[in-house]
Amino acid sequence: MSVWVWLFAKLSLYLALEGFLLWAILVKDRSARLERLRVAVVALAAAFISRFVLTELIRLVLPKPRPFVFFDFYPLIGEPSLDSSSFPSGHMAFFFAFAMVVLLYRQRIGIVLFLVGFLMGFARIYAGVHWPSDVVFGASLGVLTGAVSDWVLTKKYKIPLLFG
Repeated sequence: MSVWVWLFAKLSLYLALEGFLLWAILVKDRSARLERLRVAVVALAAAFISRFVLTELIRLVLPKPRPFVFFDFYPLIGEPSLDSSSFPSGHMAFFFAFAMVVLLYRQRIGIVLFLVGFLMGFARIYAGVHWPSDVVFGASLGVLTGAVSDWVLTKKYKIPLLFG
């Protein structure tokens, strides 16, 4: 197995989230830290809604076997669940929702997260755990959820007041 496939298909999600959260926490200026934490809270909320609510609802309605199940081979990253639906990609939905919110506030960091997300999607296809349509739809769902969640949480419910 290629190290890059494992790195991007499995580990990049966690490394990117940890890096972003450290960036949010490890700043000396209190107001900057609070603003970064606000972005992190909104981004994580969007990511959780996208992955654990919307993705799971879609999987209930549109179950789809994973490529390694369909073609009967062992995936490169050792995906254990044979009966889990592949559509849409939960990793993509989570990561792109998070990246979209970050992009709205920190364009450079958001662009880097999107690039990591594209590599993650390609690696998950290459590893045999997702079809291209799973990755594209999951990423699209994430972007849409991130944009809508940011609007709802910051414009409608004024989440900045939580840290003010």
